[in-house]
Amino acid sequence: MSKSVIISGATKGLGKELSFAFGKSGYQVFGFFRSDAKVAALMREEFSSSGLKGEFIQHDVTHEGHNEVWEKINAQAGSLTLINNACAPFEPKPMHLLKWDDFQKAFEVAVKGSVLCAQSVMRTMVRHRRGTIVSILTSALRDVPPKGFSAYLVAKASLQALTKSLAAEHSDRGIRIFSVSPSYLETSLTANWDSRLRSRILAQGIEPQDPAVVAAYILGLVEDPNVPGRGEDYVVPAGTI
Repeated sequence: MSKSVIISGATKGLGKELSFAFGKSGYQVFGFFRSDAKVAALMREEFSSSGLKGEFIQHDVTHEGHNEVWEKINAQAGSLTLINNACAPFEPKPMHLLKWDDFQKAFEVAVKGSVLCAQSVMRTMVRHRRGTIVSILTSALRDVPPKGFSAYLVAKASLQALTKSLAAEHSDRGIRIFSVSPSYLETSLTANWDSRLRSRILAQGIEPQDPAVVAAYILGLVEDPNVPGRGEDYVVPAGTI
């Protein structure tokens, strides 16, 4: 049976590593990106030269309405996996310095984008009685979070509630739905933060994780038939290899 995976935010950080991890495991990759056209072009070339199957599509996951992209994906669907990974770019700030728009932007991508993506594949998954939906959260939801992450964490907590709600409605229909919570990831997003901020995060004992290692962990969960997919969350263990 052919295997396909949809990855939002597929050209940066964890999304990029997920694209290559799933591509190398034989999946047809549909990678969504909003603005990284140059990176997407390079990834297309690398996929092609490596004999991997992948399409990198400029698609805003917050866009509502008819979209031919989803028609094409659903028409090709065999075993379908959706990974809601996209995250609005942000720089940590104390909450009293944030505007409501900062919360809105985070919510739009993490929650609205995930809702629309899930709705776009759900009928196909229900019809075939199979499929997997994965939400990327953060281990900061479980512990005392680092300061300055309120907008990001409110959006991720809402995404966790969405994940549990989807599982409550659809896990009895052959669809596995769960979340994965990495720790702090060294990516192009965090690389642009003030070095003093990054140092304070590390000083709290938060161990950075390699996006490639996290991607391999997520792939393992998706391919493990013993993962129930009933809304549970998997925290990526420290030192995962």
